Amino acid sequence: QQQSNGVHWRVYPLDITTGPVRSNFEGNINYQLQLALSSDAQNPPETSQGQFSSTGAIDAKAFTVNGELALTELELQQFQPYLAPYLNMQLESGKLSTQGKFIANAEGKAHFQGQAAIGKLLIKDGLAFEPLLKWQNMAIDEMSFDSEANSLKISNILLDKPYAKVMITEDKRTNIGELIRAEPLGENSVAQSQTKQSQTIEAP
Repeated sequence: QQQSNGVHWRVYPLDITTGPVRSNFEGNINYQLQLALSSDAQNPPETSQGQFSSTGAIDAKAFTVNGELALTELELQQFQPYLAPYLNMQLESGKLSTQGKFIANAEGKAHFQGQAAIGKLLIKDGLAFEPLLKWQNMAIDEMSFDSEANSLKISNILLDKPYAKVMITEDKRTNIGELIRAEPLGENSVAQSQTKQSQTIEAP
């Protein structure tokens, strides 16, 4: 199944430290994890486009982990190659940050409680490559996810300078109606679409 037209990923630096690990796995194993990641569809990336950190404890016998995590300014435009085959849009910019507490196990149970924000979001439509949706900042002050209950609870969503545009062309097509592709694009079509979008963006 086509997912992207080739993406270079870089995880650096990557630092992991743990507390004592007993041979019988008795007791919790404390850990600290820090990493930076980035990607590029054309060339191997050289700079960070997001940071992730987590501290907590692992119960190796019960196969559970609980702790705290923080994702800082993850650049969303680096995921455009994965969206292009299915969505007729261009994710130009956006930075995702989140932090909170979590617990998870090997059986798929996961619970997260924290906050999240997306700053400087800009999404362009696939018809005229004009702004479709943008805002200066979107913040969720409290959110709770529970996989067992299949629920996501959000307290408040705060938007700063939101903007959305619906465009209708002469042939009655709309940028909203054309958002989802009828059929996923193949590798060549994705590359041509990305090239066309880049040329449109760079044009004066």
